[in-house]
Amino acid sequence: MNYAVRSGIAVLLVLAFGGGGVFAAGADDIKLISEMEARKKKIAQAQQLRLSGLNLKLQDNPKDTAVREQLILFFLVGFDNIDAAVKLLNDDVDEGIRTYVSLAAKPPSSLPESACLELGAWYYRVLTKDALPVEKLPLLKRANTYYERFLQLHPKKDIQAARVRSDLQRIRESITKYDEQARQLEDKTIMLHLGKGGLMKFIRVPAGRFTMGSHSREVGRGEDEGPQRQVAISKPFYMGQIEVTQQQYQSITGKNPSRFKGPYNPVDQVSWSDATAFCQALSKKTGLSVRLPTEPQWEYACRAGTTARFSMGQDSKFLGLYAWYSGNSVSATHPAAQSRGDAQSEKYTKALISGKMSEARKLYSKANAIERAKKPEDWKEQADDLRGLAGRLITNAKNLDAVELRKRAEKHRATAKKYTREAQIIIRARKKDWRDRALSKKKYAERYKKYAAADDARAVVVKAYRKKPNTLGLYDMHGNVWEWCRDYYDAKFYASGKNVDPENTKESASRVCRGGAWSSSSTNCRSAKRAYRTSGSARSYIGFRVMIEAVRPKPAPPAKPKTLTLDLGKNVTMKLVRIPAGKFVMGTPAAVKQRRQAERPAHAVTISKPFYMGVYEVTQTQYQAVTGVNRSKFKGPQDPVGVVSWQEAEAFCKAVSKKTGRNVHLPSEAQWEYACRAGTTTCYSFGQSDKDLAAYGWCKDNADGRTHPVGRKKPNAFGLYDMHGNVMEWCYDWYDSGFYAKAKNVDPVNIKDSGRRVLRGGSILSRRTTASADMFHARSAIRSYTTPSNAYYFIGFRVVVSEKTNTPSGK
Repeated sequence: MNYAVRSGIAVLLVLAFGGGGVFAAGADDIKLISEMEARKKKIAQAQQLRLSGLNLKLQDNPKDTAVREQLILFFLVGFDNIDAAVKLLNDDVDEGIRTYVSLAAKPPSSLPESACLELGAWYYRVLTKDALPVEKLPLLKRANTYYERFLQLHPKKDIQAARVRSDLQRIRESITKYDEQARQLEDKTIMLHLGKGGLMKFIRVPAGRFTMGSHSREVGRGEDEGPQRQVAISKPFYMGQIEVTQQQYQSITGKNPSRFKGPYNPVDQVSWSDATAFCQALSKKTGLSVRLPTEPQWEYACRAGTTARFSMGQDSKFLGLYAWYSGNSVSATHPAAQSRGDAQSEKYTKALISGKMSEARKLYSKANAIERAKKPEDWKEQADDLRGLAGRLITNAKNLDAVELRKRAEKHRATAKKYTREAQIIIRARKKDWRDRALSKKKYAERYKKYAAADDARAVVVKAYRKKPNTLGLYDMHGNVWEWCRDYYDAKFYASGKNVDPENTKESASRVCRGGAWSSSSTNCRSAKRAYRTSGSARSYIGFRVMIEAVRPKPAPPAKPKTLTLDLGKNVTMKLVRIPAGKFVMGTPAAVKQRRQAERPAHAVTISKPFYMGVYEVTQTQYQAVTGVNRSKFKGPQDPVGVVSWQEAEAFCKAVSKKTGRNVHLPSEAQWEYACRAGTTTCYSFGQSDKDLAAYGWCKDNADGRTHPVGRKKPNAFGLYDMHGNVMEWCYDWYDSGFYAKAKNVDPVNIKDSGRRVLRGGSILSRRTTASADMFHARSAIRSYTTPSNAYYFIGFRVVVSEKTNTPSGK
C-alpha cells in the first residue's frame, strides 16, 4: 500500500527569524499580517476537518482497518506525532506500518544499524514521496537523524555507506530548501510546541524608533509617564500574540493558580518570580531565549506605530472592540484572541460547537448503517449526502471567522442558483424522467440556500463578539490582565534612561506592570499607562506575556567529504575527493534499449580499496604547469586539456607523482564507472532519463562546439564534475569488447595489449539521443576506445591517487 497518505494541508511549525529595519505600521504591514492569518486559518481548518472526519469514522467502526491506517499515517505525516500513532496500532494494521511505527517510537540511540537504515529509507523514500511540501520538513529531519545514526554504527567505507551519505547530502539540501521557504513564508511568526497540546504563537516586531510616554495634555496622564522621548529598539524581537494562557502555563509548570478558570483565559495570580520561572523553563525546553519584555519593548509593541492614547486611536468609546476592561468584563477574565463578548455569547458558541459535533457523529453513524443495509434503493446517494452534511457541520463547529463564513455563504448561493438553472433547463426540455430530475435539482437548490442563510447568521454572531488585535496582530494589549515587564519600577526612569534599548536594572521594591486589566477603567488601559507591584505579588488581575530574542541559531555545517590537494608548482594546485570502497553493478542491464555489445553483461564488481579522484578533468593550466606545453584546440586556462594522447597523460601522471611524492595514475575502467555512478544504477548518475543531461555536462546540444571551464555544471553525488561531458577521459585499461564476461569481480583491470586504450564519459560531441552504435554517448556505462597515440580535441583525462597502492592492479 501507499504508506504516505495525504493529510490535507499541515501546519508548518518552524522557527524563523528575520532582519531588522525601521518600523512603520502602514497599510502594507497590516495587509501582510492579514494574509498570513488567513493562510494559517485555512491550514488549521483543513487539518482539523481531516482529523475530525477520520476520528468520527473510527469511532463509528473501530474495526475499519483502512481508516485506522490512514489516521496513523496522518499523525505521522501531518503532525509528526509518533505517540498518537502508536496508540492506534493493533494486530489488524499492516505489518509494515506496525513495525516501522513501533521502531520510530524508540529513541534512535537504542536502535541497531539495520533498523536505522530501514527507518531512514522509510521516512525519506516512502513517507515524503506523496507528502505535501509543507509536510516534508519534519519527515526529512527524522530521516536525517536515522541515517546519521546508521553511519555512526556502520564504520565500513562500503557502497552501502556511500549511498547513505549520498542520500544524506540530498536530504540536507532539501532541509535547507524547506527551511528557507518556511523562513520566507513565516518570518512574521513563530509557533512553539509546549507539549500536552499546548501551542504558543509569537509575532515578529521589527526594530525601529517610537515616542515613549504620554503627551502632557493626554487625558488620564500620570506623572511617571514623562517626559516623552524618542527611544530606539535596535533589534527585532518576537512578542507573544496573546497573554500566557492557563493551558500554556500548566503545560510547562504543571500548575494553574488562576482565580478565573478557563484553559484559554490568561493565567492570573502569578507573581513576577513565577513569570520569570516560566520563561526559564520554556527557554530550557525550546533552546530559545524566552523572557519577559522590557518596558520599552512592551510599549513599542502595544503602540504598533501609533502615537494616540490607545493603539486604535484617541477615543475610549472604541476600547470595547479591543479590550476586556471594567466596562465590559463582568468582573472576570476572558479567553484570549477567541473572546466573543459576554457570558451569554460564550455559552451560545460552546453549545453550538458541541451540538454540531454531536449531530455530525449521528449523521456519520446513520450513513454507515444505510451503507451496511443497502436500503433504500438510493442508499449510496443518501449515505454520501449524510457524510457531506456531517463534514459541513464539523467545519461550522470549527470555523469562527466571519469573513470566511460570508465568503462560503456566497459560494452556497451561487451553487443554489446553478441548481435552479439546471432545473429550469430540465423542465423546458421535458425529456425522460424530467419531473423527478427537476425536483431533485430544486431540492439541492433549497439545501444550499439554507446553508447560505445559516452561514450569514453565524457570521453576524461571530463578528459581534470577537475582539480585535492591534495592527501587529497582538491581542489584549489593553485589558484582560496586567502584564509583568522585566524592569524594576522607577517613577523618574524616563528622565534618566538611555535612548537605545533602555531597561531599568536598578533594584527597587517593585517591578513594572503594563496594559490594564478586567478591573481597570479605560484611562488605566492606555498604551503609556505604567503600574507596579512587588515581585511577590500574585493578584487575580495580573498575568504576563513573553517574548523571544530574534537571534537565528546557526545551522550545523554539513559534513564535508574528505579531499586531497596536490601542489603542481607555479601556484597551481589540483583538488581530489576521496571515493570510498564498495560494490556496484558494472555495465548496462538488458532493459536499456541503447545497450551496446561491449557493455554486456551487467555484473557485480567490488572496488576493494578507497582512492582519490580528481574533482575536475585536468585543466590546461594544470597540464602546462607540469609539462610546459598546451596543444588544446580550444584555449582556456580552466578548460580541460585536449589534444593529449594516452602516453602523454601517463607521462603527466608520472611527473606529478615525482613532484608531489604521491602515486598518481590514470583510473582503471572499473574505478571510473564506479566513481561516475556514485551509488546509482540508472543510465546516468542523475537518473534514468537524459532530459537533465545539459545540467550536468557540456554536450553537443549545449556546448556550442567547444570545451568549457570545468566545474560549471552540477556534480554527481561524490562531488565529481563533468563526468557526462566536456571531454572524453583516458583510462588505464586496454580495450576488449568481451572483457566483462571474463574479468574478475574484484578490482578488475585489463592488462592484455589490444592496441587500443579505453575512453570513458561524454564529450562536446555527445548527443542526448543517439543510435546504439554511436560511440559519442554520455551514459555512465558507455565504453569507447582509440589507439594510445591518438590525440583529439575532444579527449582529455583526470587522475586518481590510491591511498595505499601505487597503481591499478597489474600495472
